Amino acid sequence: MTDMNDVGSISSFDKQNMACNPETTEDILKILAKDADSAVRQAITRNPDPPIEILELLAFDKSEDVRRLVAHHPKTPEYVLKIMAEDIADIVRHYVAINPNTALNTLGILAKDESIFVESGVPSNPNVSEELLEELAQNRFERVRKSVAESPKTPEYILKKLTNDKEVAVRVSVAENPNASEDVLKILLKDKDKNVRQEVAQNPRTPQSFLEILTKDQSAAVRHHVAENLNTPKDMLILLASDEDAFVRLTVSRNPNTPAAALKILTGNIDL
Repeated sequence: MTDMNDVGSISSFDKQNMACNPETTEDILKILAKDADSAVRQAITRNPDPPIEILELLAFDKSEDVRRLVAHHPKTPEYVLKIMAEDIADIVRHYVAINPNTALNTLGILAKDESIFVESGVPSNPNVSEELLEELAQNRFERVRKSVAESPKTPEYILKKLTNDKEVAVRVSVAENPNASEDVLKILLKDKDKNVRQEVAQNPRTPQSFLEILTKDQSAAVRHHVAENLNTPKDMLILLASDEDAFVRLTVSRNPNTPAAALKILTGNIDL
């Protein structure tokens, strides 16, 4: 084991290895936390169980990269994250926003941050409240609303509101959300943008009755996703086996649920 008096004489590479080693003593980590090389200080944040006192010290580090890694560390306590929520760097505040240790009151502050990057991180936090999600769903920036649409904590009624969002990317994210109910998917089924309908077609929760409608979609890309969906009934796969688009037919041939009747139709297509 390296003696405390020898730490200053070893190479930066060795110091970094010591810093991220869970067996390194707290006294040596304290020395490394003040090392002139920021790479050494960053290495401490790769330690799975650094002392809280050292994380608190590094939260005020002059290096933005060090502070970012502290904000992202799973052991950084709530009271340190609360302080870091006021960090000058957007990226540091962003990592505070997504850290599962960040308290709801701190998330409320970050939800009103001047940076879109920070605001958009809040919906993904497991501690985010329904009230905050509802507030952020009305944010003027697409990126923030998209984050709400992506969040596994976003309830059905907020997703339903976002089906009317003016931005396609937001509506696509609603269609991908595991909480999207049948009512939500029914609205998106008729969306004017094919990218949204594509996501409905490949959503594993989409009812078979909706898939039947999408087998006749004007977009070949949408029909392709219906053919790819493992929940698509065999009779629909038979129908798609005669699709005018070669890629749709190829996708039917690759679906493990495709029945023999569909495969027989496909063998007649030389451009399969």
